[in-house]
Amino acid sequence: MIAAHIVPLFLDSDEIGKILFGSRAPDLRRAGNSLLLRKSIEKWFDTYHILIVPVNPREAPIMRWRIDVISSSIKNAMWADGPGGLGRDLDGRELTFCNENRPVSRFMYFHFLMALVRIKDVKRHGWQDVWARYYQQRQFPTPGNYMRQSMLLALATHFGTADVNIVESWIKDYGFESPLKLTEEETQEAARRAHMAMEQAIARADGDRSMTDSNSSIGDEDEDEDEDD
Repeated sequence: MIAAHIVPLFLDSDEIGKILFGSRAPDLRRAGNSLLLRKSIEKWFDTYHILIVPVNPREAPIMRWRIDVISSSIKNAMWADGPGGLGRDLDGRELTFCNENRPVSRFMYFHFLMALVRIKDVKRHGWQDVWARYYQQRQFPTPGNYMRQSMLLALATHFGTADVNIVESWIKDYGFESPLKLTEEETQEAARRAHMAMEQAIARADGDRSMTDSNSSIGDEDEDEDEDD
C-alpha cells in the first residue's frame, strides 16, 4: 500500500493551503490529507481516473466513502488478480478503514473539483457525461464550507470559460467567504499554483507504473474537520 496525498503537499507552502481552505483547515501535512491505497488504485486517483465521494451526501460527519470510476480507459485494466480485479469492478465500491478516522472532506472536495476541471481541460472522452452526472447529483453535503468562493471560481475557470450555471451552483453550495479578502491577482496566482501542483502530481504518477502492491484497504486517516474560516 501507499499513502496517496489528496491535496499535493507543496500547496501548503506560502500559505496556499490557508488561501484555498481557510485558516482553520487542518494542516495538509497531517494524516487527514492522505489515503492508504493499493499502488494501482493510487495512480488512478492521482491521475483523475477515479473519484472518491461520500456514500451518503446527507451524512455528517462523512464516515463512508466510495469509488466512482470516471474514465472508460481503465475499465478493462487490472488492479488485482482474480474475479473483481478490473477497473470497472471498482465503480461504486465502498472503502474500508482501519479505525474511526477519516480524510478531511474539504480536501476530498478539492480532489473532486480538480478532477472535473482536469477532464474538461484535456477533453477526456465522456467528460460531458461526467459533468452532467455530478451537476444532477450532489455528491457532497450541501451547503458545505469546503473552499473560499473566490478560489472555487478561479480554479473552475482557470483554463477558460466553464458552464456558468454549474460553477455558480458550486460556489453557492460548497463555497464560503471570510474577513480575509483576496485580490483578483492573489486568487489567480493561487489557482495557477494549484493547477501546476496537479500537473506535477500527474506527471509523478505517470512516471511510476508499478502495480505490484497487494493490499487495497484504506485507513489511518485524520478526523474530518469542516469549521468555517
